[in-house]
Amino acid sequence: MDAPGTYWDGRVAALRASALLADGRAADARPLLDSAAAALAASKNADAVLRVEVPLLDVAGRLALGESDAARARAALEALAGLRNPPRRLAVLARRLGEVSR
Repeated sequence: MDAPGTYWDGRVAALRASALLADGRAADARPLLDSAAAALAASKNADAVLRVEVPLLDVAGRLALGESDAARARAALEALAGLRNPPRRLAVLARRLGEVSR
């Protein structure tokens, strides 16, 4: 089989991390989010939505671990604002993080 397209760069790790966060396992999600961020950084044509989703998930994971970072939250929310038609799941996540960025 041919190698998957760049759409997949970081996506599997991000999906797994999202599931772990939903299950309350933020510590287990962190290495996956680091992996997703590294894959996106190395990608020649990374998915624009995923470039926003991974930082949002990272902030959510940090909050779940008691690591509030208003600057990181603000940056993630600003990146979301730059998306033309963000998926609803990102808007829901952003609402939760919005309180932290103030």
